[in-house]
Amino acid sequence: MHWFSDLNQHWGLWAEVFTSAVESSRALGSRHDEAVHLNYLAWAHNNCRYDHTAALQTAELALTAAREIADTLQTGWALGYAAGALQRLGRIDEAIGRLREAAACLEGQTSANGRLAELTVLNTLGNNLRDVGRAEEALAVHRRSEAICRTGMPGQSTDLVAAYHAVALAETGRDLAALRRWAEAEEPLRRAVTNFERARMAAWSEPARLDLGRVLRHLNHLDEARDFLRAADDALGGLNSPRQAEASAELVELDRMRTTQGR
Repeated sequence: MHWFSDLNQHWGLWAEVFTSAVESSRALGSRHDEAVHLNYLAWAHNNCRYDHTAALQTAELALTAAREIADTLQTGWALGYAAGALQRLGRIDEAIGRLREAAACLEGQTSANGRLAELTVLNTLGNNLRDVGRAEEALAVHRRSEAICRTGMPGQSTDLVAAYHAVALAETGRDLAALRRWAEAEEPLRRAVTNFERARMAAWSEPARLDLGRVLRHLNHLDEARDFLRAADDALGGLNSPRQAEASAELVELDRMRTTQGR
């Protein structure tokens, strides 16, 4: 259910599903499975319920379990999920520290699952660096992610690798936008939206659509920007995404620009 849950983050029931999985792991006496499903549960608290305090607490339990059995992969995931919660709680410096630790932990992983974990951590690290105004560093990290995706990962489906590549493209576009390199940001964001739509990953395509609409507004492509921003505003509302407020604000700014320009 793990990868399927990524396609449907807005369902909100994933915390219930993975809570049951954690309880089952404990009933079976499997410390490994407990670490795995605690990590999934931390993801659900972060991305489905937006309960970041619960996500942090759950990730710390996963980290304890993973270290107890010397499971490097689950240790890396736990550090990454804890960092995601810390970032959302405004504790950015702590989040960056956890992510650097996770990246170092996962760098030696050679399995396909290990490479996916490394990609996830790198993308999140880049996001945090961008959030604290270090967009050039973020861009280098996300381009490293792109390079890993282009190399490919034997043992993983091409669709899954394509989805990760789309994430790296979207983040690269956001980095370039943060650097006000609007013309360069347009192409990777367009590719990301197309790839997410092809994979039917609405929870990923709509934030990227919002970011593309913002870039198009800055490029003065106002009609196309309105189309993207309206679609993102509607879809993000249906997904219960906190980023809907950004889409609404962008539409207000777009209307101001159109009025100023007499269009």
